[in-house]
Amino acid sequence: MTSIPTGLPMQQPVIHSAEIIAFPLRRAVQSVASPVQPEDLPAQAFRQVLPAQERLARALDALNNAMAEQRAAMTAWRSALAELKTSTSGLGQSLERYRTNLGALSQGVASLRSQTKALQNWAETAAPARKA
Repeated sequence: MTSIPTGLPMQQPVIHSAEIIAFPLRRAVQSVASPVQPEDLPAQAFRQVLPAQERLARALDALNNAMAEQRAAMTAWRSALAELKTSTSGLGQSLERYRTNLGALSQGVASLRSQTKALQNWAETAAPARKA
């Protein structure tokens, strides 16, 4: 440890207890817009980049194919939903017709019941008069 005088009469000397290590300077980052050119790289690095670019191209092709399949699946799904909507709409209309028919049938049954009750009451009043 070394003491360094500060030049001020009233202060005590500064003692350094650690060694300061400078950070390495950053290298210029190549723009994403400009692709790596073979002449920019040593031969070994170029051999490594080329397969990486090929892998990236294959991955992008696979992604594009998957997206096309997804588009086709979405189109089929939308078509199936449209068919389902049509069939459920038809079912709703059929149910409404059945409901209307059941309402008319219910009114007919109620009318027949009231007529039956009336006939029963008449028969009950007429039967004792015959026996007497």
